[in-house]
Amino acid sequence: LEQSLNSLKVAGVSGDSLQLAQTEKTMASALIADERYGDALKLYASLDAKIAQKPEIGRIVDANSLDRVLALMRQGSLADAQTRASQLLAATESRVGKKSPEATQIRLMLAMVMAEQKQDAEARKLFATGLAEVIEQHDREHFEVYAFDYTHDDGSDYQARLRAAFDHRHAIRSMPDDAAAQLIGDCGIDVLVDLQGLSSGAR
Repeated sequence: LEQSLNSLKVAGVSGDSLQLAQTEKTMASALIADERYGDALKLYASLDAKIAQKPEIGRIVDANSLDRVLALMRQGSLADAQTRASQLLAATESRVGKKSPEATQIRLMLAMVMAEQKQDAEARKLFATGLAEVIEQHDREHFEVYAFDYTHDDGSDYQARLRAAFDHRHAIRSMPDDAAAQLIGDCGIDVLVDLQGLSSGAR
């Protein structure tokens, strides 16, 4: 990609061309995958400048992306990451709808950014909504989704919605680990995802 970028410049492609902008965005994503966040953000800044000079480029090459939000988070620019995630969510909801998988992805990323800034109540609300949407969006022709639930009953709408999103729910809060493991095996689970992770109350 870097060779392609340099080749375009050597070939005389103008610095504000659409082709160069597309290549820069692709390269920025590759740099983020390689954890070179600072270098990627420099390319995004270059894209911003191109779009400011030629707004028509921005209609084809969107300088906002989940990759950019992630890079900003990793570099500690949390306020900027939250602003861009919020803008990206609003644009995506307008383009493909609030319940689209793409909007759900962005909503979960925004929740992560807010949690990093200790905006816990709003982050929990967004995460709960996004997680319920992920479960609801599973293709039921190909997947059957189980919950093995060891949460407290908190009476919240979010918990009720999340629980209702599963095809089957088993309450295992009072079960010892070996009995819970046996139940999971008996249900024939192919893929098991721990949604509690390393947070408080994990088993």
